[in-house]
Amino acid sequence: MTEEKTKQPKKKWYKTWWGIGGIILGFFILVGIVGSGDLEENQGSKTQTDQQKEEVAEVVQPTEDQKVEEEDQKSQPEEIETQPIVLGGTETNETDREQVEVSQEILYKVVEVVDGDTIKVEINGETKSLRLIGIDTPEKNHPSKPVECFSQEASDKTTELVNGKEVKLEKDVSETDKYGRLLRYIYVGDIFINDYLVRQGYAQASSYPPDVKYQDQLTGAEREARENNRGLWGNVCACERGKEINRECIGCNLVRVTKTNWNCSTYTEEITDTSCTGGCQVALEPKPTPTPPPPSPSYTCDCSKTCSQMSSCEEAYYQLNTCGCSVRDGDNDGVPCESLCPGG
Repeated sequence: MTEEKTKQPKKKWYKTWWGIGGIILGFFILVGIVGSGDLEENQGSKTQTDQQKEEVAEVVQPTEDQKVEEEDQKSQPEEIETQPIVLGGTETNETDREQVEVSQEILYKVVEVVDGDTIKVEINGETKSLRLIGIDTPEKNHPSKPVECFSQEASDKTTELVNGKEVKLEKDVSETDKYGRLLRYIYVGDIFINDYLVRQGYAQASSYPPDVKYQDQLTGAEREARENNRGLWGNVCACERGKEINRECIGCNLVRVTKTNWNCSTYTEEITDTSCTGGCQVALEPKPTPTPPPPSPSYTCDCSKTCSQMSSCEEAYYQLNTCGCSVRDGDNDGVPCESLCPGG
């Protein structure tokens, strides 16, 4: 009985240790599994991060062409932002700006002014006729139209503005007109000549498609000139030049005519008019000179012979002209013996 009681406690102690060992072993197994999972996750995250870095590096790393382009850009001066070019008050687009900038670098000398809207310029050693676009001045040299009001004033103003000076040229769409003249807008310094002539009343706005770049601006310039009675829109062209208002005869076939100017002043001209007969002397028609018959050698001179004694008119002329018997021409009209000779 005593031995059995002594052995039982020893058996329970071994069971206890086996239980504790199993718990510890299970704990380490669990920790190992969790640690392995975290390690794999960390390795996976690291791999993913490395891949992202490699992709970014590939994107950021420039190609050879990009390197060359960057080197060229570094060698070029830094671009300066410019404001839009305004010509005559209108902004231009990029294409127009390039065209105008090129034109601004070249100046052409005006060698002649034909009239208010036509000039001649020297280009590359040649003289070219040039028509100002978008405007029309009164006619001065038109082959089929009379001289128009204010044409001389317009021509004089254009001469004052551009003749002998260097000008900038700007093309619209067309190169030339049907007469072969260049079509251009012109500038002297900062003065837009086309606009100036219209705005001051020396020209009308007159645009023809497709050259209508400044049509609105020039139309506005004409409106301003009209509203302010400038130039040809004032009283200067109130009357018709050359209109006859009076005519008077001042001599034989001569009259004095009074006519009006554009500004309604008058001037006079003296012209021939056959209806004016005052002072003309009426010319008397001369009497025809009778032709005497040729003398006959059968007659003899005898101044004592009377007309009744003469045989014919022929003899009477013989006595008068050949013999000098003037007594037979009592009225000295060259006809002797009028009883024999008619016309006396």
